[in-house]
Amino acid sequence: IVRSYLAEVIPHRKLVGSYLQGTAIAADSVTAAPLRERQQKYIRHVSTVLRRARPELSNAQAQTLVLAMFGLLNSVAWSESTIDQDTADLLEAAAMATLGSGEARRRRTAARTRSRTRMRASA
Repeated sequence: IVRSYLAEVIPHRKLVGSYLQGTAIAADSVTAAPLRERQQKYIRHVSTVLRRARPELSNAQAQTLVLAMFGLLNSVAWSESTIDQDTADLLEAAAMATLGSGEARRRRTAARTRSRTRMRASA
């Protein structure tokens, strides 16, 4: 999901920026209601997929992480910089870390283990 979304956002940054700006402006518009409904449906879908991968998350936690991930990826819409493959890979890794990918979890677990080991050693 992250990779495919990013693959669409990068080459269409101006369009995504216009879309995001337009939905913010039209937030109170009656015509924006179907769009908001589709967005919420997609967020719920991605949250459900995330909960399958991370069953320890509540619905609210999964949805918050998904919104943070989309916020990160959508932020490239306003970037003036060229986004090469290395940068795209960094964005993908950051988005996956936002969702708590396995690598990010392994790093947190390793950091907790080191901390506990230091606490035991100092006791």
